Amino acid sequence: MTHINKYKVVIILFLITLVGFLLRIYKLETVPSGFFCDEAATGYNAYTILKTGKDEYGKPFPVFFYSFGNNRLPLPIYMTVPFVAVFGLTEFSSRLASAFFGTLTIPIVFILLATLFPIKGYTGYFGALFLAIAPWHVHFSRTAHEYIYLPFFIILGVTLFVLAIKKKSSWFLYASFISLAFGFYTYYPSYLVIPLTLGLIIIIYLKEFIAFRKHSLLALLTFFLVSIPLIIGFYDGRALTRWKGGNVSILSEYKTPKEVVRKLSYSYILNFSPIFLFTKGDIDFPGQFVTRHSVRGMGMLYWFELPLIILALFHILTKKDKGAYLILGILLIHPLSNAVTSTVNPYAPRSILGSVAWPMISALGATVALDLSKKYKKIMVFGFSIIISLSVYKYLYKYYKEYPLYSSDFWGWQAGPREIMRIFLSEQNKYDELFIVGNFNAPEIFLKFYDPYATCKQKCKIGKIDNFDPGKKQLFAVGVDKLNDIPENINFTPTGVIYYPNNEPSFYIGELHER
Repeated sequence: MTHINKYKVVIILFLITLVGFLLRIYKLETVPSGFFCDEAATGYNAYTILKTGKDEYGKPFPVFFYSFGNNRLPLPIYMTVPFVAVFGLTEFSSRLASAFFGTLTIPIVFILLATLFPIKGYTGYFGALFLAIAPWHVHFSRTAHEYIYLPFFIILGVTLFVLAIKKKSSWFLYASFISLAFGFYTYYPSYLVIPLTLGLIIIIYLKEFIAFRKHSLLALLTFFLVSIPLIIGFYDGRALTRWKGGNVSILSEYKTPKEVVRKLSYSYILNFSPIFLFTKGDIDFPGQFVTRHSVRGMGMLYWFELPLIILALFHILTKKDKGAYLILGILLIHPLSNAVTSTVNPYAPRSILGSVAWPMISALGATVALDLSKKYKKIMVFGFSIIISLSVYKYLYKYYKEYPLYSSDFWGWQAGPREIMRIFLSEQNKYDELFIVGNFNAPEIFLKFYDPYATCKQKCKIGKIDNFDPGKKQLFAVGVDKLNDIPENINFTPTGVIYYPNNEPSFYIGELHER
């Protein structure tokens, strides 16, 4: 490769990555509209680690962060610390970590595909582009949840493994196994998909892996050593709190082996449903009601990817290509993390690896399409560019314009605490107590997140209408759904209103008085 070609590769990849980054940070603080409790917990614990070296409960540098009755895995929180250090404790800084590592996955996918398919030439570019604009991946790169870190470490580990094989480098091999082991500390589905991914790459490249001789065993030993804290967590139960409640494991609802196999098969297949992938996505899939996982009016993928996926699968089934088998294997692994839970329907967060696997499959299909249309390549590229541009425009309109209008309530991002706390902090000197009365998941975390110095700790509280005390000066933020809880003998005098993005009231701010 000449220097000119190298510069061309770098420039194109930089531009694609820049597009992906902009899609992931534009209006990051306000879209999604609201700030879910899990996001606040990530940001606040990153803040307490930064300031004190302890989590919100005073435990120094924990491997498992206790949060809302469960233990959370640590890496998403620790990886958020630098962003909170630079930008302060805000919704933006809490979400920026996901946006950054989501963006960083783009060039890694390029390197992986360019290494696997060097003769094709375009596959790496297509993979980077399709991931940069992927609705599924963009969506979860814009939240402070732990989801997006799992595909980052898996794809990084796979890429380093492939580079180790190509360059015959034991250092890349060790780095690969360390990356995969780190993935264990991101998101609970890692417990299943990472061992399967590790097994996949070893099986496909078994001959090359064995050729490393002692380094093969040492790499596996390194993987085991990095995993020791998690293994200890399995032993003492801290790594399994999500399953202790009996509402996550497939065994909690399906008792016989026949029932388990039937459910697993059905749930697995649903992840490949055209309804989930192309028409309704997670949000409108039959039986779903949570609005946090996708936008309405489209699937998790773009329609233009369908013919590309078909071409890619045809190529994989008709050609003996280890690289293609590897990409297909990752695709086949990704639904298992959801299929083994009690959830029957596809669940976009748990099957988050698909947000990277599908764009890679589509990239292979796009390369095959170009190879089949050499005489009309320029026309095809032009037409394809128009289709992609229109598809991305449609998605961005749905995400930035429409999505906030229906995803800010209880089943969405639960908007309101930020505005309420701003009012409470500015008015606290006028009142004895200030209460938030509404439907939230774990609302106490918002008191900590929006008041990290605890200036209102003794006054600002989560409460009920029953907390009304005529002998005290009190201010209430009452959710619209709680207005009917106010007894007839008590008068509520609103002094302010907080609105959802669709201009419907979400909270009324005011005082309670006896009639």
